[in-house]
Amino acid sequence: MMIAYGVGGIFLGLQRVGNLSMQFIAASLIGVISTFIFLFMGWGILSIPWGFLVQSALLSAGHCAYLWQWIRRNLPHKSLGFEMSSFRDLFRQSSWVFVSNLSNTAATQSDNLIVAAMIDPRLTTILVLTKKSADIITTIATRISSAFMPSLAHLSGEADLIKIRKFMLGMLKVTLIVGMFGVGGVFLLNGEFVQIWVGGEFYGGALLTNLIRSEEHTSELQSHSF
Repeated sequence: MMIAYGVGGIFLGLQRVGNLSMQFIAASLIGVISTFIFLFMGWGILSIPWGFLVQSALLSAGHCAYLWQWIRRNLPHKSLGFEMSSFRDLFRQSSWVFVSNLSNTAATQSDNLIVAAMIDPRLTTILVLTKKSADIITTIATRISSAFMPSLAHLSGEADLIKIRKFMLGMLKVTLIVGMFGVGGVFLLNGEFVQIWVGGEFYGGALLTNLIRSEEHTSELQSHSF
């Protein structure tokens, strides 16, 4: 997936999100189907990583093939090169994004490790299953801002501050609406969701659900502003 996301970042910069999205949807569907096939073949829990491997292999191959085709079609022959000055400039700009993403990942993914190491490993299962529905809602809400990044970059190039302001306010409104519906849904239905999925003994309670949902809704707003 590192290869897929690395090349996919180039597509975002080139504003070729349509092809990127179609490849991701197709690879994800094939990966899920592959997982079910492996399960029926009796591979057990190994079916999950094998399914992800199929998805990542297809996605990486598709991204690399499309990038190679785009380079041959749009760039003059022997126009590719490496300039240290350009690399340094890009590195300085991207290093801040890298550090912020690394810090955010460490902060959001360390809770399970902390619970397992300092409280009780068995509580990690309860925490993971209780917050699963909130994670799903957060993923959907944060994808809104990501989906509009190319359009926002285009407006920024036009330097039309009025359009940029209207566009960003619209994005914020949609994110808030999705987030508030998600907050209400998780608050009202998370207990039933966990009960149907794995059983009520794995539900961490209403207080834990509310705290998790409040934190994740804040993360949605932070993702929008980023």
